[in-house]
Amino acid sequence: MTNTALSNTFFFNDELKESIFNTISSNSINSLIISGPEGLGKTNFIINLSKFILCELENENSLNLSKLKKSKNTFDNIIKNKSFYLFDNGSHPDFFHLKNTIENLGKKIPIDDVRKLKSFFHKTVSVSKTKVAVINKIEDLTINSLNSLLKTIEELPENSYIFIISNKPINIIETIKSRCALFYINSLNEIDFNYFIEKNFSNLSFEETSFLSSISNGSPGLAKELIDNKTYNVYDNFLDDIINYHASTLFLEKINNLLSVNEKNNAFLFSSFQLIINDLIKKSTFYLNTKKFVDCTLTKEKTLIKLILNHNNGLKLLNLHSKFDKYMNSADLVNLNKSEIIIDTLKDLFGK
Repeated sequence: MTNTALSNTFFFNDELKESIFNTISSNSINSLIISGPEGLGKTNFIINLSKFILCELENENSLNLSKLKKSKNTFDNIIKNKSFYLFDNGSHPDFFHLKNTIENLGKKIPIDDVRKLKSFFHKTVSVSKTKVAVINKIEDLTINSLNSLLKTIEELPENSYIFIISNKPINIIETIKSRCALFYINSLNEIDFNYFIEKNFSNLSFEETSFLSSISNGSPGLAKELIDNKTYNVYDNFLDDIINYHASTLFLEKINNLLSVNEKNNAFLFSSFQLIINDLIKKSTFYLNTKKFVDCTLTKEKTLIKLILNHNNGLKLLNLHSKFDKYMNSADLVNLNKSEIIIDTLKDLFGK
């Protein structure tokens, strides 16, 4: 069984780690995409790997990744040199971390920040003998920024590295994919995910555990974030309201108010509702086809699913799922209002 203790910072199997290390060791390609669902520790793994590379190449001319392959706790034995402490202080001159700010969450990374990445690689190395950049995450880049990134990848100096993190690799443009080594991180299987929940959150109710199992898609990090944000309580209240009021004006106003408050948390709230609505549609489709509920269906969801099926057939549910996902995934690119997408989908689900 995979070790899924909460103290672990990433959930990669040994074969995948070794494959990444072998690619780096070969020096055949120095631009890597690490992709997969949120909450599996992709960023933690890549940040630690970047630190290891910078520390190793401070005094050496080539990387020796064998110690990582043999180490039980992958990054426990990083050399504590100048690079080590500069990295921990966030001031290593040979490291560039391109990511969104807290204030800019839900928006695209400014293109000026992406242009700085190209300038970074054109500067002479300072402390280490290499330069390392992490892009977290590629979905936060505009089309113009992606074109700028493509040029940077194509002109990457020898013995430099770009690690690109992606939650939705299907959306990465082919010209970038073709110039990178692509690695996909799988979610935890049901046994390992349940072990993670039982070991770290043993006080959860059966209903909340079922809720997490249903919408976390095997992601420990997402499950923890849902717990920290008390998302189950929000959803439980949502279920009560929609069962009592269906898609009435009063209910839709309450949902609109919920989505409008706490702007800094909106990105996660919208993401949670996308997961919840997709899950409801899938559970409803399953019941329509089998006349049975999925094992992790909540008690209140059973009532809700019957309400949904009063207004929808299988084809309508399929089209609604496809349209909802398409609009939510492209909302940032084409400036759509996510609150309106969610509310319109709820109207369609309940025949308003």
